[in-house]
Amino acid sequence: MIANLLSKIVVGVVSTGLADYFIDGVSTDQNLKTYILVGTVIGLLLFFVRPVLKLITLPLRIITLNLFTVVIIMGLIWLTNVFFSDVQFQVYGAFNLLCFSLILIGTEYIIGLLKK
Repeated sequence: MIANLLSKIVVGVVSTGLADYFIDGVSTDQNLKTYILVGTVIGLLLFFVRPVLKLITLPLRIITLNLFTVVIIMGLIWLTNVFFSDVQFQVYGAFNLLCFSLILIGTEYIIGLLKK
């Protein structure tokens, strides 16, 4: 359980760094503390909130063949964006949220493969 929580936090930190580097609409203050703080919040949301949201939206995820999970992750990233001020971390626009969530899903998949 602790290993799963730590892996979600690592996913959050790595995906935040990758999104800041590759996506123009994601901006941070380029500080390592910010990456760790934002990644930790994203990791905690992935660990605690996402399972509840996945359970609530189960019928919708079945209808959309699990593509609604991307919308759930976009919502969690947006919630993280709301937690932090404009100076530390900001995601501009829905397309950038989508790209960030796809980076997060890919990072989570790769780290999941490395855990095995």
